[in-house]
Amino acid sequence: MSHFVLILLSKKNISLYYDGDANSSYLCRYDDGSSYGSDYWTPWVAVETESGLQVGTDFAYKQCLRRAPNAYADILSVAKQLEGSFNSGGSHPMSDLPFVTVEAYLRQFFLDVYRSEDYLSLKKDLPVGLLYCSDVEMEERSRLLDAFGENGYGNVTNLDFDASLLDVLREQRHLQTPYSCVLANDGQNILMGVYISQTAERLATGVAPDLGRDPRVDYGVKLLWESMDTHGLSLENERPILANVVKQFLDNESKARLNETIVLSDNKEYDAYLLKNNIVEAALANDQLSFRINNFLKKNDVDASKVGVVYREFSGRNDLLEASVSPFFNPAVKVTDLLLRDVLSLIWQAAKRVRLEMSSIGNRTASNAEAVRAWVRHADAIRTMLDQTEVATAKADTMLKPFVEDLKRVEAKWLDSLKKADFKGAKLNLQMNVSPDLGLIAAELDERKREMDNHFTTVQTIAVVEDAKPLVARYNDVLKHVESLRNTVDEAGQFVSRKIAETDHFESLYPEYQKTLEALRKTSVKSLQERLIEKIKTLVPKGFELPVVQASKVKVKLSAELVTSGFLFAKKSKLIVQVDFGEASVPFRCVLAFFTDMVVKVDRTRAFVVDLNEKGETLSGVVRKEFDLPLPEREMCKKKGELTIKLWPHEEELVGINSAFEGNGCSLMIK
Repeated sequence: MSHFVLILLSKKNISLYYDGDANSSYLCRYDDGSSYGSDYWTPWVAVETESGLQVGTDFAYKQCLRRAPNAYADILSVAKQLEGSFNSGGSHPMSDLPFVTVEAYLRQFFLDVYRSEDYLSLKKDLPVGLLYCSDVEMEERSRLLDAFGENGYGNVTNLDFDASLLDVLREQRHLQTPYSCVLANDGQNILMGVYISQTAERLATGVAPDLGRDPRVDYGVKLLWESMDTHGLSLENERPILANVVKQFLDNESKARLNETIVLSDNKEYDAYLLKNNIVEAALANDQLSFRINNFLKKNDVDASKVGVVYREFSGRNDLLEASVSPFFNPAVKVTDLLLRDVLSLIWQAAKRVRLEMSSIGNRTASNAEAVRAWVRHADAIRTMLDQTEVATAKADTMLKPFVEDLKRVEAKWLDSLKKADFKGAKLNLQMNVSPDLGLIAAELDERKREMDNHFTTVQTIAVVEDAKPLVARYNDVLKHVESLRNTVDEAGQFVSRKIAETDHFESLYPEYQKTLEALRKTSVKSLQERLIEKIKTLVPKGFELPVVQASKVKVKLSAELVTSGFLFAKKSKLIVQVDFGEASVPFRCVLAFFTDMVVKVDRTRAFVVDLNEKGETLSGVVRKEFDLPLPEREMCKKKGELTIKLWPHEEELVGINSAFEGNGCSLMIK
């Protein structure tokens, strides 16, 4: 592979570096001519156009300042929106915005720098390093890396800028303190991270909101606004555009006066006038910042006297951090363009040593120093809390057990009553049951749950520490047990009222249940049987015994013969019936029905009916039965002549007579 790309990302900015010469010690910066407020940053902004997304361009930046609906700033935050979409060669969910914009920037780089290269053919092997600043969260980094992998990039890794920065400073012996505090000014907030200098392990991060704003800019915006005739516009709405104008004006050392027209959000031009001398006297020193940094260090048990500070301005001409930090910390190292080049060079040299296999330089594990510290601090308190909770849950288990067993018995009786369509009896049985008073148990479980919730964040933090994993697993098990017991208490307290409501509900459905059951008994069509069974499930309570439907007819062979023995007056006749089930096994009860007239169902009052098996007994193989003649008189068995014998399911079985067997009848002559 003849190319190497590093994409440097913060929440607000993007920058790309590449190997202009494989033998060089340094990487080239991709200069798209669109940097704002910095010598080496391009705003990570995008705007939808007919040709696709424009990323980091002058046009996109101005559209974002004007808050155009098709422009996107703060890409990572916008991507967390659950609703909405954007257009880039088709509609995409907002969650795709970070990857699509970064890839668009990467594609534009290839178009500008390697015009003749087939970019798509390079994706699989192209070495790409995603180099993140501290304000990009670990979860956001992981999602972006996954997106690259899912879209055909096979040689991509995540890298941490601050860790690489500290590696360089350690090599150059600029930092020899036990701890390092890395500060970054993104123009709005001050980002803070404290590290173990020797290993570059991150202990903690923090943010000082709104302390990164240059007070000269706010003062300049005020003066600029007062110099303009802006009827119908509001300062707050126009502040981003005006702030950008003031920042560029302040950064231009050769310009002492601003006298030009400015396009505001209504796309109209306004005359603007500003003198640099009027705003240069605004104080730069930020007294609050050193106080906030010291509090941040103290909160994380780090002695400020053992800390070296490294600070980065997102504008090369801004000295806000330098004026606010340098007097209070020693050493205090500023990230210059030269130092940035050294950081990128360190990564470039590491990549060349492993032949550009990016996974080999991106295997620095996420720091767990903060987690180890939390583990040491809080392990005993978590153990004590879990001990107390387990005592409480054991007590709750003991008290709940008899209540739960009683409710199971009541529920079983209730279900039996519903099976018999005895809805009145079902409700009466429920009303005789007295709901237990479980208020004290509920209160104790709620208190235990609150106590566990107070430790939840700490448990999440220490989960990466190997020694803490058994305790974390114990915490999760105890939490599930508390929640399960609390649900049981709620269910027990609402049992009677809920079951009475269910009884009324199923009583209202009973006519439809009978109608559906009758239809099931009459049909032998498998697809219709399945639909009817699914419907019955919606008409009966959970645990109700569903009808057993024979999926396909069982082939049987039914035969009968008359056997006569004895002479004259001692002569006796027997009827022998044989049922051959073959290899089939029949799990439901069956009967033999004998009649000399038409019968369409099991009717013991009109035809002679004999049971072949008891409930729970399976029929298989050959079953042989003998009967003395004459058969018992029944209305349908009185006629002489042809006797019909049928094998049918028992009348209490929910199996259709016509859908159970094939070859289940035979006839013979009776004189």
